[in-house]
Amino acid sequence: MGLFLLMLVPLASAEIGIGEVSGLYNLADFINVEVYLGANFETFGFLGGFLVCNGQEIEIHKSVQALMQGESKTVVFDVV
Repeated sequence: MGLFLLMLVPLASAEIGIGEVSGLYNLADFINVEVYLGANFETFGFLGGFLVCNGQEIEIHKSVQALMQGESKTVVFDVV
């Protein structure tokens, strides 16, 4: 019975995809990243983006996202 119930529970409530990002940036370059969000069922939570360089971490985006079942959207991170 326990195994059967486990199989009915979705493995993830949402999917996240990150658009193409150039491999190398220089100081003062403009960074634009598209993030795709998709929900398997109603989902609500925070979406955060971080820039990591030489072990230093800087938060570049934070927002509250809510998606209904089957809904998807694209969020854009613009950083200068």
